[in-house]
Amino acid sequence: MKLKEALSTIHDNNEAAEYLSRTPVRSRRTVKGELETCVRLGWLLYATGETAVARQLIEPLTAVPFENNYDYWTWIEYALILQAELAAGTEQEDAVRQQVVSAVEQAVQTGEDSVVQIKQKVHGRFLRGETLHPEAIEQAVQNKEDITEANYRLLHLMELSKLAILGGSAEYPAEQASREAAAQQARIREIAQQHGVTELDPFK
Repeated sequence: MKLKEALSTIHDNNEAAEYLSRTPVRSRRTVKGELETCVRLGWLLYATGETAVARQLIEPLTAVPFENNYDYWTWIEYALILQAELAAGTEQEDAVRQQVVSAVEQAVQTGEDSVVQIKQKVHGRFLRGETLHPEAIEQAVQNKEDITEANYRLLHLMELSKLAILGGSAEYPAEQASREAAAQQARIREIAQQHGVTELDPFK
């Protein structure tokens, strides 16, 4: 499925479209902006327990193949990771996870040898947790900025979930990433309940 077709499918879903309409128009002026908004919104709704709408927002995107464009693929990848999270505890869990891991690994292995080697190094660093930077969360907590804290925690949740779904590493085991992801989700939900979910990105 082409990306524009996937986005059109999301807009054809009344509930998903209604949630999207509550996000700033400026964020959705480009295809990339709309893609990012859909994925961020899907993750936020997943984190706050609205899993049905989260699924409607990301399911069509998971059918978009890797076309060597990381501006788009980064967000498609996070849609795939969310698909795996949403399948947890269902009969499809193992099959979905396998498909997601395969799609991510295929993207890493695509390209000329020199390009693949670079991508493998970057991927390895990610799996070892070397690219995780929770400092922004710590700063927001220190400054008592709940909304900023929740927004950074959402991005951290996405990264930790990806690390866990992809199997982690000896340096950063999947189990550790899963525990930390659950902690992020709990705090995001707490802040959303205190301030209202529409105060968080991508609603603002």
